[in-house]
Amino acid sequence: MEGRVSFLFFSTLLFLVNCDPLVIRDCGNADGLMQLKSVGVKPQEIPIPGDVTVSLQVDVNKDAMGAELDLDVHIARYVGFLWVTVPCISNVGSCKYDACPLIGGFNATGCPPQMSRSNIPCTCDTIKAGTYTMNSEVFSIPKLEGLWSWLATGDYKIDMTLRDRKTNTQVACLHAEATIVDPTACSGFLCSIFGGK
Repeated sequence: MEGRVSFLFFSTLLFLVNCDPLVIRDCGNADGLMQLKSVGVKPQEIPIPGDVTVSLQVDVNKDAMGAELDLDVHIARYVGFLWVTVPCISNVGSCKYDACPLIGGFNATGCPPQMSRSNIPCTCDTIKAGTYTMNSEVFSIPKLEGLWSWLATGDYKIDMTLRDRKTNTQVACLHAEATIVDPTACSGFLCSIFGGK
């Protein structure tokens, strides 16, 4: 029994050592509404607050105008040796959203300049069939406040599924595994003595 426990422990450590800090992949069907063809994110560990450089290519197979889409988000955080689901609290965490109104706020504020420069639409009624490409655009992530602050660091798995409400069919899916770090946080031996910033 002790040998099995040791094997399990060292196997888990080996998995964690070899695990990439950032994994993003499409998990949808080829005939869905959209497919993520490629994505690049730098740095591999996401700094919050901080800057992230993103490049991507997405194929949209049909126009999204008039679509009724639900976005199911499942977030799990690595705690100890377990993946624990982050609950949905005040629309933060593992929640279900009405997708088009969620991004509909861009109607008033306009698309982020990074998307505008790449001619990528950001509201449902402007998403047309075609291939959209973004080349190395920088996004600045602010310090998380309020309910979001407890998600500011750690290892996460995120699954996002887009479903057509009329037919209850999955039309897009994205899986991500990421490590989030706080570059402003104090760490190391001296921090335990002198405290953080």
